Amino acid sequence: MSILVILVVFLLLILIYGWVLQRYVIRRISVKRQFKDAYVYCGDTSEMIETIINPTPFLIPWLRIESRISPYLQFGNAENLAIQGDMYHLSLFTVKGYQQIVRHHKVHFLRRGVYNVGSAALTLGDITGLFTVTCDQKTDMHVTVYPHITDTRDLPSPLNHLSGVWSKERRILHDPFMIRNIRDYMYGDPYKDIHWAASARTQQLQVKIHEDEAMIKLMVIINAQTREDQWDDLMDYEQTAIENHISLAAAICLEALRNGMQAGFATNMPLLGANKESSTYFYPQMRPGWDEMLLAYLAQLQVHRTLRFPSFLDTIQFAEDTAYLVISCYDSPSLQTQLEEIRSQGYQISLHVSQGAM
Repeated sequence: MSILVILVVFLLLILIYGWVLQRYVIRRISVKRQFKDAYVYCGDTSEMIETIINPTPFLIPWLRIESRISPYLQFGNAENLAIQGDMYHLSLFTVKGYQQIVRHHKVHFLRRGVYNVGSAALTLGDITGLFTVTCDQKTDMHVTVYPHITDTRDLPSPLNHLSGVWSKERRILHDPFMIRNIRDYMYGDPYKDIHWAASARTQQLQVKIHEDEAMIKLMVIINAQTREDQWDDLMDYEQTAIENHISLAAAICLEALRNGMQAGFATNMPLLGANKESSTYFYPQMRPGWDEMLLAYLAQLQVHRTLRFPSFLDTIQFAEDTAYLVISCYDSPSLQTQLEEIRSQGYQISLHVSQGAM
């Protein structure tokens, strides 16, 4: 009789505990996940910090946390961590009452992009496994992965030439009477170039742009097609060439900015969250933080062709004070004809052909 009473009491305790887990604990337990660094470069390693808080006095015998995470975020081996099929991130814990658990998971970033894990599925249960309860929690975990920056020694010769010419021209004395325009002051601008009258009028420092500074802009044009007759989108395994061209464009823009040139890029690919049929244009400029903004925009590019490249070139607003560098997987007679037509109108445009193996 005593054994039966013990079994009944034990069963009642299990039922009560299961009810507590379902009605009370699941609503109060919280999971927070965040990346240590909000911005990283492709190829970098950082950390994902996972925090589990149980504000109740009740023991949670087991807690499973699942999230769907991109396979381009490679997690290292860690305690209580499993990756299923390179798609699902799973953590398993036993959580005491009033306990906070903090785990640090190493993450290697394999590909450029913006990654966001919007929710995590929490499943908790009792020691017998008779009672389980599941809920979803928003984690708002995101990270921006900048493109890999190509070694500057591998930059195409058109940029090396332009950078060299500009570096040489900067040492030439400007004609003080040949003023083309004014712009906002930037760190490093010569004190003698400050336009005091314009600065007083706008209430912020302005500097003079001399006529002999006309050719100081560079725009990189990325062709999203891997071949001239491409119509459909590329499969994931076919996108390597375009990814490498984005990395090359990032290195070129940064090198141009370091050499005092204004830089920008355009491509027949859309940005994340934009209309899938809208191409991307960021015309050359140089201002504080522009280098990081360019990298962030390049990180957001979606490898999807919006316009065929000949049609896309027709949409660009060319300027005489800008040098253009086309990065493409292919060359063709029709492309050369179109480039020659652009040059005949007085614009400077070069073509760099690469299959993307870098």
